[in-house]
Amino acid sequence: MKASIAILCMVALLAACAAPPRMTMPPSIDGGWTLAARTYRYAGPAEVNVAVYEMTSDTVAFEAFQKLRVPPNGMPFYKKRWLVVPTTAQPAPALASFARALQGAL
Repeated sequence: MKASIAILCMVALLAACAAPPRMTMPPSIDGGWTLAARTYRYAGPAEVNVAVYEMTSDTVAFEAFQKLRVPPNGMPFYKKRWLVVPTTAQPAPALASFARALQGAL
């Protein structure tokens, strides 16, 4: 009896400790659908694409900002619970001023 209770407890503990399966989104779906982030595009001295991620809290946005791998020609920032990643196709000196202006406008 004690052995079966011990085995049952071990099985329950192992089940609780197992990581949940990760959900992976397919890169494309039949019918012409492709995976895309919530993005915005601005035209000016250079074309700037902006990906915006809404986090659950300011702290989560800060953590995501710290762990983010900065894309080439990108200048990410966070404000409140938003992680914002503006990028350009080519190096653009105007990206820094654009990012500061966008951060101030949010």
